[in-house]
Amino acid sequence: MNKNIFLLVLVIALGAGIYYIVPKAQEVYNSYSAVKTQKAEVASLQAEVDSMKQKQQQEEVLAQQDAKPIYTNEAGSSGDAISTFGIMFEDIISAAKENKMKLYSIEYNTAPSGDVIYDNIKDYYNVCVVKLELIGTYSQFKSYFNIIYNYPYLINIARVDLTPYERNKKILKGKVDIALYSKK
Repeated sequence: MNKNIFLLVLVIALGAGIYYIVPKAQEVYNSYSAVKTQKAEVASLQAEVDSMKQKQQQEEVLAQQDAKPIYTNEAGSSGDAISTFGIMFEDIISAAKENKMKLYSIEYNTAPSGDVIYDNIKDYYNVCVVKLELIGTYSQFKSYFNIIYNYPYLINIARVDLTPYERNKKILKGKVDIALYSKK
């Protein structure tokens, strides 16, 4: 009888142990599976981040290759911001003359609000927006903008406003703002 009681107590203890251990073991297994899944997700996300970093580096290299240098006046400046632009003024005006365009007026602004370079890093670069009023044909404007676009130094066509001439629609009147940049 003692043996039967001992076996009964042993079976009850074993059953109670299994009752408490199985849910805990299941919980541990579920946690292990979740961690394993999350590790796989982290590895996948890390691979994606690495891929994006590599793509960004490639884009930066391409941007560096396509970037135009900023003009530096090798003759030096007399302290006057306008003199730091050197031949850039002459180049944009002579481009209009080479295309046989009529130059109606020229204005310039060395403190253009709204220009990204001037607003953010004006301590390192001079900025001058040249406002030109030009008269010419469609092909003359196309050729002029092509010259400006292919200019070897960084310049920006900040604004273009073209309207046909009242008497002859083949002739255009254009207001063109060109931002010039030079190092201080």
